[in-house]
Amino acid sequence: MEIEDSSLSPFLKSPTFRETSIAILKFGLPLIITGFSNYGLYFLNAYIVSLRQDATMLGSMGIGDTLYQVIGEGMAYGFSLAFYVQFVPLIAQKQYAEGCRLFYRRIAAAFFAALPIIVLFLFSHRLFIFAGVLPELANGAYEFLISLIPTAYLVFVSYTFLNFLSAYNQQNIYIFIQLLGGIVELVSVYVAMVIHKGELYWVGLLLGLFFVNRIGASVIYCKYVLVKEFPGSWVWPTWDMFSGMGEEVKYGWDNALVSLPITLLIEINIVISGGLTDVEAAVQSLVFRLYAPIVYLMDDLSFSVISKVLFYKGEGDRKLSKLYLDNGLKLIILACGCLAIFWYTLGDPILSRLIPESEEFEGPMRSALKYVGIANFLHGFVIHFAKLLRSHDKAPLCAVTLILGCLLVQIPVGYLLCFYYDLRLEGIWIAFILALLFDLVMTVYFASKIDHRKMLNSSHDETNYDVELFNARRLSTDQ
Repeated sequence: MEIEDSSLSPFLKSPTFRETSIAILKFGLPLIITGFSNYGLYFLNAYIVSLRQDATMLGSMGIGDTLYQVIGEGMAYGFSLAFYVQFVPLIAQKQYAEGCRLFYRRIAAAFFAALPIIVLFLFSHRLFIFAGVLPELANGAYEFLISLIPTAYLVFVSYTFLNFLSAYNQQNIYIFIQLLGGIVELVSVYVAMVIHKGELYWVGLLLGLFFVNRIGASVIYCKYVLVKEFPGSWVWPTWDMFSGMGEEVKYGWDNALVSLPITLLIEINIVISGGLTDVEAAVQSLVFRLYAPIVYLMDDLSFSVISKVLFYKGEGDRKLSKLYLDNGLKLIILACGCLAIFWYTLGDPILSRLIPESEEFEGPMRSALKYVGIANFLHGFVIHFAKLLRSHDKAPLCAVTLILGCLLVQIPVGYLLCFYYDLRLEGIWIAFILALLFDLVMTVYFASKIDHRKMLNSSHDETNYDVELFNARRLSTDQ
């Protein structure tokens, strides 16, 4: 993985590990805050539902909510990220009105992109039963997902707004809207679920309302604030803007599907646990509600590292590119180690407050917490090396490798250890760790074959490399 030295003067002092780490964190902070607050909201929703002391309700929510996050929100984020490739050059050329027309096409394309997800929600009950989920958990998860059908489209629109505002360097207003709306949503869920003892579908409906408020506030900001600084940045749509929508849908899904396999690992874990008892499914649900935002912290941190590497490669500075690649990996190692320590020191005190004080709940929780720190440590590395492969135009190879980890390791070994050898939750977590080890070995091997001496000036406009490089060029704090 050698990179040739830059032609920069040898008298110039290279940045230290501390300096590069600060630059990476500053670059990724808005994205980290956005992602963590999003997934932190789902954890707090699960916490509120846990106050009902209803294991079946909590387990159902975990199975349904994870499918929504993995398929719905994960695909929406990948779909909207592709928006940068087309949008950022228009902003750089001050073609604001054309950029807004493109924005409307993406919003319309998002409706058609969301249709397969809506169909999946409609047939999710059969999928859960086929996977061996208990009928009462499958029924609850299905009802919850039906209430999330409007949200399946709204989340696509919301993330498109995030990228639209970020291209104008206005992402902070989106973060503020999201945090404020999240507080209102949590209070509403508490009133509906705890005070009025509502059904689980209320959580889905209120989550959809949260996205409606976020989108509405973004529209108001664009119409009355953004347009003052960037004249023509907000125009009302006309029918002629929506031509070529089929290409928009395909283009967005090509990028979105790359992120599916790595998040599918989490959903498989939850679904297998649904074949045990409602208590074990509830415990698994709580663990993964906290696990998800922490894992996505690593995803955002890795994105920042890779964007820096690509930025300096694009600028022709291979010395700094190598430096950020090496120091970025050190930062990832440090972060993964800290997260493992977090799980083994604070995981039990935090999660034990969310379950009843009985051996029925405490036993499964202890089983999960024995392995979750190791899994989180490995998952961070898998995400980083998978993103490295994607950024070097090896997205299909990355996707196939991760899917093989699910099909050849996690699913068969998970069911075998969980049910045949009766290891229950421990068997699921052992299979999860083995799948992550398989993924890590394969992604590290393929990453070691990357020729970093090439500048990676791809002739293809529809690659993940271009998405991240455009983002890096726009947002890099070192410009």
